[in-house]
Order: sequence, then structure tokens, then C-alpha cells
Amino acid sequence: MLVLKSWSSDSNTVGPRRRRGALRAVLLAMVLMSAMTVGSVHAEISSEASASPTADRAEELKTKILTLAKKFQGQGDPDGRKQLQLDRLVRELLRVKPQPPIAERLHLLYGPWRQVWGPYEYRRGDRSVDPTLDPKNIVQVVFPGGYYYNVNPNRDENLVREDITLLRGEFRLSATDPNGLDVQFTNLRRVDLAMWQTLRLSQMPALSEAGQLRGERTVLPGFIVRLFFGGGQLREVYTDETLRLAYGTSRDGSTQDYLYVLRRTR
Repeated sequence: MLVLKSWSSDSNTVGPRRRRGALRAVLLAMVLMSAMTVGSVHAEISSEASASPTADRAEELKTKILTLAKKFQGQGDPDGRKQLQLDRLVRELLRVKPQPPIAERLHLLYGPWRQVWGPYEYRRGDRSVDPTLDPKNIVQVVFPGGYYYNVNPNRDENLVREDITLLRGEFRLSATDPNGLDVQFTNLRRVDLAMWQTLRLSQMPALSEAGQLRGERTVLPGFIVRLFFGGGQLREVYTDETLRLAYGTSRDGSTQDYLYVLRRTR
């Protein structure tokens, strides 16, 4: 009986103590698990927060580039100072948002683009302005088949629109520059201004390519265009769904690193 009594006494005292210890252990485990969960969530939030400033900065730089390009639209740049201002922003954008080689971005190039700022004189190479160009309506349409069209209304000496020019070119990946496209102009055509009443400038190239653009006429034969218009290279340094930045260099070296700022259009 003494042994039984002694065992019964121990079970009455140690049992509750063990239960309280087990409860404390469970509570401690729950606290530790909660702390680990909070730490994990905090790490994810911190990771997202650290990525956010980079994305925000890229968008800020894109806005600055487009705003400045819009301010310069239609203006020449004989001393190159306008482009220098844009170049600084472009370099920073590329640091914040590096680009893969153009071969991996070609799909982003396809479709219509409107030039916000770029060269407005293609014959003298002096960064002046050709008054026959309409600077607000310079459109380029790039096609998956390795060709593109530059479309622009022509103006007379009184800045009155006369007709619309379609300059066709072809491109291929550069063998020496991972961001380069070698380009060659192939033909020059014009269409009556009246076509703009029923078609957007960006719609005309596909019809021209198919030979279905009504009233279209050849200005110069293809061999003359290839001979005298030459070609060059475009370095496509930045491309996304809405913004395209490229530097153009002519084959004969008369134009060097002209910046083109283009935005997606309809």
C-alpha cells in the first residue's frame, strides 16, 4: 500500500506539471513558427520593395525621354546638344533596365511606330531640318518578313501637304553588333494625300507591299534607290511595348549615331 500510495502521489503532482510543460512547448513552437512566417513575408516584401524602385526609375526615365523628345520635335540639332541631353537619359535607362540582344527583341519591333524626335534631314547630314517633312507624322512600320516602310506626308515650300511618301527598306541582323540591324532601302513610292482620309499612315505599307494601295505610283526604280539612297545600320538599344530607342548610322558615314525616339502608335 505504501508503494501504491507513493506512486499515486507522484502521478498527481508530476502529471499536471508535465501537461503545463507540454503546453508551454506547444505555445513556444507556435510563436517560433509565427516568427518564421513573419520573417518570410517580410523578406518577400523587402524583395519586392527593392525591385520596385528600379522599375519606377525606368518608367520615370522613359517619361523624361519622351517629354524631352516631344519638346525637341521638329527642331534641328546642328551642334548636337539636344541629342546629348537625350543620350544621358538613354544611358541611365540602359543601366537601370539592360536589354538583351536585338535578336531576342525582334518581336517587339514589329508593327507601327511614330517618330517623336530624330533626324529631319537625310541628304546633307548636318542635323538640319528638311522643310518638306512633316515632323509630327513620321511613321515606320516594321514587318516580320525583314522589311519596313517609312511613311511621311510631303509638304511644299509653304508647308502645305502635297502627297504621301512610302520608302521601303529591308533589314537583317548585323554580324558584328548584337544590337545592330543592317538596313537597305529598296524602293520609293508616293500616293495621293486623299488616301489619308480613309486610311491611317500605318495601314498603307501592308497594302503597298501587296500591290493594293490605290493610286500608288513609283517615284524611283528600285535599282536607283539602292544605288543612291544606300543604307546603313540601326543600333536598337532599347525596345519595349511602348518605347523604342535606336541610333542610326549611314553606310557612307555622312550621318553618325543619330538618335531616334519612337513610340508605339496605331
